Amino acid sequence: MSDQVKYSEGKTLQSNRFSKSLWVVLLVFASTCALAQRRYEPPTAVERDVDTFVVKSDGSYVQTTEHVERVETPQGVEDAGAQIFYR
Repeated sequence: MSDQVKYSEGKTLQSNRFSKSLWVVLLVFASTCALAQRRYEPPTAVERDVDTFVVKSDGSYVQTTEHVERVETPQGVEDAGAQIFYR
């Protein structure tokens, strides 16, 4: 009779370990799904992008480029903040 009790207790112990493992797996899966459902926010948005060409009668030209970006997220500040371009 004592053999059956030990076997029964062993089974219960295994079931509890399995149950805890299952809960951990489900919790990780639920967390991953929640992160995957977040809406994508682009770090920056282009507000204006204009190229202007002034062509003279001799064929020479002057090009002016205007590019304005709006920073939307903290990642955008890191990516595009304080950039000045000269040509």
